[in-house]
Amino acid sequence: MVLAAIGDFIYNFYCLVHQLVTIVSYAGYILYYIIHNVAWIVLWCLQNVTAFTQIVYEDNRHLIQDAQAFLAGTSQFFITNIGKVASAVLFVGRAIYNGTIAFLSVLKLSVWGVKQALILTGDAVWMLFTAPYQVMVLIDAKLGDGWELLQQAARNLGDALVAALLTVKQFICQEVPAQSAWGLLLLALLYQYPKPMVVTLNYFKQMVHSGYCFVRPKLQRTYSLTVNYLWNVYRMRNRNATGSVRRPDRAEEDCNRSTVGNCIICEDNERTVAFIPCGHLCVCKACARELCYYNPLCPLCRKFIERKLEVYL
Repeated sequence: MVLAAIGDFIYNFYCLVHQLVTIVSYAGYILYYIIHNVAWIVLWCLQNVTAFTQIVYEDNRHLIQDAQAFLAGTSQFFITNIGKVASAVLFVGRAIYNGTIAFLSVLKLSVWGVKQALILTGDAVWMLFTAPYQVMVLIDAKLGDGWELLQQAARNLGDALVAALLTVKQFICQEVPAQSAWGLLLLALLYQYPKPMVVTLNYFKQMVHSGYCFVRPKLQRTYSLTVNYLWNVYRMRNRNATGSVRRPDRAEEDCNRSTVGNCIICEDNERTVAFIPCGHLCVCKACARELCYYNPLCPLCRKFIERKLEVYL
């Protein structure tokens, strides 16, 4: 989905550039058409005036001296109009020059935007490909070091994030980083051969699932042992504080009993599931499933539940 969104963004950006180029070209064509028509009108006027002057000169030679003042005024009129036409042509030329400069500026900005888009695309692809490796290294460091090296792992993670930020800044500030080129190459390979990417993602998915299945029982056992230890400490402190022997509660009286009856949690269904290793038959199937998922401790003896066994009587 990320690659499709990037492709749509690049396609829309090039469509926008194409529309801008089309608009500028159409404006240039309109300016050229206006200049051509103005020049043609001026030339037509000059040709007609020249022909009219020749005809008048040939047919009315005797009136030439009388019409000198009129011709002088007419020539001055045409000179003035030619000056105005030249001013208009100069204005149109300036407009064309300004439009050309604007077009070149837009083209430069478009090329710069495409370049930045390609650089960011390469960086994104490179980070997507290197993210699983970094995650696996972090998980391995967490499992190897343990709780004692938690602060050091946090500092290392902070240093890694700062280094990643500096690396991203370096990628953005440089012209064309090597990671961008590799990222674009990987993007082209994925476009031509998408099957290896699917296989790689499935492999990482299986590895993450296997790691989760491997770590979850150990974390549950650690949690249960910690809870049992705290409960025992609390019970011993209460016993020392009161100075008397506490009467065992109903749960402790039922530790050695495994009679069949209703579930001790919902008190509706029959007891059909026994816990291992304690062997207590005290809950139904639905309650056993919820108990093993959220808090894998026996409700009678508070021992850790390694697995459950369905009993049919």
